[in-house]
Amino acid sequence: MKILGIHDGKNQESGRAIAALSAWAALRGHEATWIDASSLSLKPCIGCFGCWIKTPGTCIIDDDGRALVRELAPAGLILTLGRIPFGSFAPSIKRALDRSIPVLLPFFTIHEGEMHHVQRYPVARRVIH
Repeated sequence: MKILGIHDGKNQESGRAIAALSAWAALRGHEATWIDASSLSLKPCIGCFGCWIKTPGTCIIDDDGRALVRELAPAGLILTLGRIPFGSFAPSIKRALDRSIPVLLPFFTIHEGEMHHVQRYPVARRVIH
């Protein structure tokens, strides 16, 4: 399984956690890739839904968000690792997650009693925060 970890490079303590999670993945034969969200050049999502309508699967903003989606699309497991300021994701991780919407379709389905977007790509994906 391909694992994509998105971390906040500004969190100095994350190095040991990344090493431990990478070792865990390798022992089980998984491929783990880590992206430092704080080092990406990501503009905020503007909520235009262009990634669903104008350019399906591709954000209309031409920055590191496109490369992020290329890494995220085949991942079977997505991990987020970072500080939790004010009860939410670190700003860099939040921006990366916001810009990952091209991997979804604009349609909804009910999954275990919750409403979810339909996945664009045929990968059974789990997200762990």
